[in-house]
Amino acid sequence: MVKSPVKAKPLHFKKFFQNRYFIFRHGHSEVQVEKAAGRTVKDKNCGLTIEGREEVSASAQKLKKEGVDLIVASDTERAKETAEIASRIIKTKIVFDKRLREFNTGGLDSQSSEKILDYLCSQDDPTTAILPNGESLSDVQKRAYECLAALDKKYKNKTLVIISHEFPLMLLEWTLKGMELEDIIEKRCSGKIKKIATGSFRELSFQNCQRPGF
Repeated sequence: MVKSPVKAKPLHFKKFFQNRYFIFRHGHSEVQVEKAAGRTVKDKNCGLTIEGREEVSASAQKLKKEGVDLIVASDTERAKETAEIASRIIKTKIVFDKRLREFNTGGLDSQSSEKILDYLCSQDDPTTAILPNGESLSDVQKRAYECLAALDKKYKNKTLVIISHEFPLMLLEWTLKGMELEDIIEKRCSGKIKKIATGSFRELSFQNCQRPGF
């Protein structure tokens, strides 16, 4: 008898109330030059390019008017550099959180986002498929969400900027819009969800948004 693939747990919801959140993707970096995804904190040569520093500076100038109270960032080199540039312009402090790191793609570390998604979509269940020596998108969704939930518990009536990477930000944004992980992956693979551009930001929308319980 063939076993059915294990499905990601359904999400159960409770509304967010406490703060305003902006998601901010790190600036253009050596990762984009190499067209690779999933680079971890161990990669020391993946800092921002000149283009990346310029686009981060431009976005930070726009964020100044929002009255940002705190920047929370991934601890990878490209995210740290992004946070430091933004912090100087916005004049607010930074907290680093490893839960905001990019998708650990393990043995597919040097591949493009599209090839990684193609691999996942070829598996029985793309939501829980674990990349060789890496993690699953369900893992990324959970840790990114848990970071935001912890912030929402700690702070009230604040404006926070979350600096991270393509996959965590995509999963966080669309999970908080009430979309199931399977649908997020399908829509990203088909191009119906456009990835947030490097060095750009947008406010998280909590319309009909509720808190998942993993």
